[in-house]
Amino acid sequence: MFSGSFALILSFIAFCIIACLFAVIYKVLPDAPLCWRDAWIGADFTRHYAIGFGSLRKQTPDAA
Repeated sequence: MFSGSFALILSFIAFCIIACLFAVIYKVLPDAPLCWRDAWIGADFTRHYAIGFGSLRKQTPDAA
């Protein structure tokens, strides 16, 4: 649908948006004080985990 470089740019933008959403969740929700650096580290880890798990689920056959 899109050319290779444009699709890569769109994927990078989507990954950044997901990381920003996770960072805001980690910064706002906990009752303990948390600096933005720790929120970004947690958001990046969660983003990689969520995307990796999602692609792994797409590769496994359905049980039904």
